Amino acid sequence: NRINALKDVELEIQEPRLQLELWDIFPESPMQIGVSHVNLSGISFKLYRLNLPVESDLLTKISPKTISKYGTLYRQKHFNLPATSDYEMRKDTVTLDGLEPGLYYALVVPDGHRDAETGAMIHVTGLQMIHRDLPDRKAEIVVLDKRSGHPVPGAKVNVYAEKDGGYKLKESFTADAEGVVLFST
Repeated sequence: NRINALKDVELEIQEPRLQLELWDIFPESPMQIGVSHVNLSGISFKLYRLNLPVESDLLTKISPKTISKYGTLYRQKHFNLPATSDYEMRKDTVTLDGLEPGLYYALVVPDGHRDAETGAMIHVTGLQMIHRDLPDRKAEIVVLDKRSGHPVPGAKVNVYAEKDGGYKLKESFTADAEGVVLFST
């Protein structure tokens, strides 16, 4: 029984692991991606551009069927990863070329471990929103340019309500000269 326990520990130590961290993404700017890994020799990124509106219910649970129907392979790139002979997580950074504004699905496939592939939605925009609740069931959204921090006058803002595991458009607004939208919640 002890031998089986040791074999289980050995298998666990040798198991490949991967964690990704995306920082601020700006349109057309290189993307820095933090990669923490152990027991992997490389990873492939496949970026699919999705032809779906941001409010689509299909975005709540992305499936291979959704990607094949609404996605177009936009870019793919392979990265070799340095060895981790000590079985400890190693942190590295990889860089992908910048993306145009839009919705993307990033599929990451570890070399030799297709069953361990993972993915994430990426929404590339030059805008940043700040939301705050106000008294009397009101709320304020300020729309800013991500790079400069300046307000974006005339920005279109859609407010959604969560419904049945998806989102439904509640109201649409246009930001004022200071990039501000005020509304009732």
